[in-house]
Amino acid sequence: MDFVLSKITVVSGNLEVPELGIAHGEELTRMQREVDVVINCAGSTTFDGRLDESLNTNTLGALRVLQFTKQCSKAQLLVHIS
Repeated sequence: MDFVLSKITVVSGNLEVPELGIAHGEELTRMQREVDVVINCAGSTTFDGRLDESLNTNTLGALRVLQFTKQCSKAQLLVHIS
């Protein structure tokens, strides 16, 4: 279990903004260079919210995660949990 946990890093971001809200600089560059698997389990589960907000978070947010993953030179896998 320790081996698996040593390979996982949780990153806080924002699906509603470009680059997932990850500041440009060393952190973003390091992630683009080192990340090989992206697991996206973020999204809104408010089913009575505004349509434009849900679209931005759940649909466009997933697209932003895909765009980020494409920028990662070692990316092999994108897992989207919906």
